[in-house]
Amino acid sequence: MSNETALTPSIGVFIKRRLILSVIDTVKSGKEATVYRCRAHPDTKRIYLAVKVHRPVDQRAFTHDAIYHHGRVIIQGRMARAFTQRSRYGIEVRSMTWVRAEVQTLRLLKDHGALVPEVISHHDRAILMEWIGDEEPAPMLISIRLDRWEAERCLDLLLSQVALWLSLHRVHGDLSGFNILYHHGQPVIIDVPQSVDPRSNANAHELLRRDLKNLAHCFVRFGVDCDHLAIADDLWQQWLRARDGGDWEGEIG
Repeated sequence: MSNETALTPSIGVFIKRRLILSVIDTVKSGKEATVYRCRAHPDTKRIYLAVKVHRPVDQRAFTHDAIYHHGRVIIQGRMARAFTQRSRYGIEVRSMTWVRAEVQTLRLLKDHGALVPEVISHHDRAILMEWIGDEEPAPMLISIRLDRWEAERCLDLLLSQVALWLSLHRVHGDLSGFNILYHHGQPVIIDVPQSVDPRSNANAHELLRRDLKNLAHCFVRFGVDCDHLAIADDLWQQWLRARDGGDWEGEIG
């Protein structure tokens, strides 16, 4: 077990909760978080689980995170005040807000059949979730090769996921081939702490357009193209009509 793992109290909490037995290895160590593969406790009926440990917000790559936090509500008075400060407690509050946003979004999406990992538990800056992979982690979409037919099918699936997210008032906000895993012929979208609610975040439309631009760029190398801006704007107009009382169509094209 690495020193970093040994100094992560949340992992010990998951062991005490009889959810994991031990940490096996580090899957990914990035500027936003470190992901560990863990041996699942037999009570979970699983072989592996993943623990994602978020870094404190002052150590993260999202230095301009105001566009994502816009419209988020913090009810507790002391926490709300600390959120705007750069004190140690303020930094911890911002970190906790980031983690809670990811947990809430993943649970909302999973409950509606979205292709995202299942959240098992969470504590402080750590999230215990479903392992996506077999003995090895599922590869990122950016690192694999697909034939044209499979790429078209995958893109259609992902566009339908974007539409589903929007129907649930969520925009990923940082979608790309780096945070889409490909497992057994199916894409799985990960890394959602920065996702936004278009009902309260004024940046949601532009973030949706950027998500689809990144998605389209990922599939160009497979010889598959789409009018990403037209799709984004059409979905946005459908969402606006549904928000104002109309029926959600969710049709793409």
